Amino acid sequence: MTTTEIIQGDMFKLLPEMGENSYDYIFTSPPYNRERNDKYKYYDDSIDYTKMLNFLADQSLRIAKDYVFINVQKNYYNKKQVLDFMGRYSDKIVEVFVWNKTNPMPASGYNITNSYEFVIALSTAHKSLKARSTYTKNVITTSVNSNNAYKKIHKAVMSEDFAKTFFSKFIEPNKKVLDPFSGLATTGLACINNDDDYVGIEVVPEYAKLSRERLNGRNAEITLF
Repeated sequence: MTTTEIIQGDMFKLLPEMGENSYDYIFTSPPYNRERNDKYKYYDDSIDYTKMLNFLADQSLRIAKDYVFINVQKNYYNKKQVLDFMGRYSDKIVEVFVWNKTNPMPASGYNITNSYEFVIALSTAHKSLKARSTYTKNVITTSVNSNNAYKKIHKAVMSEDFAKTFFSKFIEPNKKVLDPFSGLATTGLACINNDDDYVGIEVVPEYAKLSRERLNGRNAEITLF
């Protein structure tokens, strides 16, 4: 049986306390930094996005034995920061995946609809990333989480289908995975499905409690700190 653990706390304080190479993988999806703060009922995502991404990458590369996967969406508000981030860590990037969303929120008028997100794979220990099967593409196509049961309090819950598909293609089973931005623990669901142990960090107490409810009954041993 896999184990899942939700730590309610601030990743800025907790990551520096974690040991070098203490996890196999890190898989995470930081806040969008949309500035309008319209995605999270209990969290203000209008923060210093560059500082957050750089801190996350530096600490994650120290903590992860194998690979760090960071899901980001380039949008109107954070485009420069996302592109600057990719340039800053270009020597650590081993792959860039595209999540192609079949049902993105349509843009108004003649504006271009933003229909994809990136998963940036970084590593200091490996020059390349191998898939778990032959002829595996670096584009994953799924719908977004349109049936999000938590949309009144968290409008940016990652698609469970996407997370499970990504894990099945690129993350080995029986490993230990950390998510510093756990949210509602979609990474935890993917870990359970992939037979990986999971630790999630979530700063918002309400989201940490809901994560435990969401993971309950999924054939995993659950701990909430």
